[in-house]
Amino acid sequence: MPIDESDPVVALAVKSSDVVESLNQQPLKVSGLPAGKYTLKIDGAEVGDFSAAQLAQGLNLAMLPTPMMQQAMRVQQLTKQHNDQHFFRWRTIQVPLQTRTSAIQQALPPLLAALDAEEAETVAKQRAAAQPVAHRYEIGVALPPPTGANLALKKTYVSSDPNIYNWGIGGLTDGSWEANNKHAFATGDKDAFPKTVTVDLSEVTPVSHVVLGVPPFGSTKTINVSVSADGQRFTEVGRYAFSLNREEKHRFSFAAIPARYVRLTYPDHHAETVNYTPTFAFTTEVEAYGPGRP
Repeated sequence: MPIDESDPVVALAVKSSDVVESLNQQPLKVSGLPAGKYTLKIDGAEVGDFSAAQLAQGLNLAMLPTPMMQQAMRVQQLTKQHNDQHFFRWRTIQVPLQTRTSAIQQALPPLLAALDAEEAETVAKQRAAAQPVAHRYEIGVALPPPTGANLALKKTYVSSDPNIYNWGIGGLTDGSWEANNKHAFATGDKDAFPKTVTVDLSEVTPVSHVVLGVPPFGSTKTINVSVSADGQRFTEVGRYAFSLNREEKHRFSFAAIPARYVRLTYPDHHAETVNYTPTFAFTTEVEAYGPGRP
């Protein structure tokens, strides 16, 4: 159940109802692990770090940023779109116009047929999005959390599709997670994908964590992260598909690699438009860290 608790009415309904809480469950239990911290990945995407005790007690995946949540949100979005289309066809077109002049009545059937076809297309997408999907679960010993200085802070970067609208200049590495046109980053809006932005850390240094996020607007979808010591040969260290219309942050953790450059690659985008042309790629901030220390 994709529930937006940032909406005060929805939040109140959730807090007031035992039914909603009992329905919104997707339990996962992993027993027999030695004491320690473990990273849970689903379909290669990092969900979070949890202790052996937490995993043995059980996690409610319905409350975590999982591929299943992304699928549920997609189905919800299409369900709302279907409802809106049907309401418009019926209450805005059919009901008020069916008693108008004969000319309008004659024009009504082809108009309704076109609206029906549009609605049927949404229903087909809705049902396809709701099909069961098999997922791959991985549990591994958690790497140390990022510590020390943010290696990307205030560092320069180059985009393969520069933004020509003066939007978010310098905002990718300015240290702010504010989601606005002064502190976030956006590529240009060319249709050509993939797009990249490459951060220069100034010198080769061990990198083991990259943290980045997207704002609650725009249609940014998948971001691949890769690192390089020379700016020519890049090693991919992770990829993550962000939800549509949702502010989200993700940490990529990997065995330390000597690197001077951190590259974000945007191979695709969500088809839907959220405030901006979907061919913009937005990123709120990027941070890079070396190996964690005891």
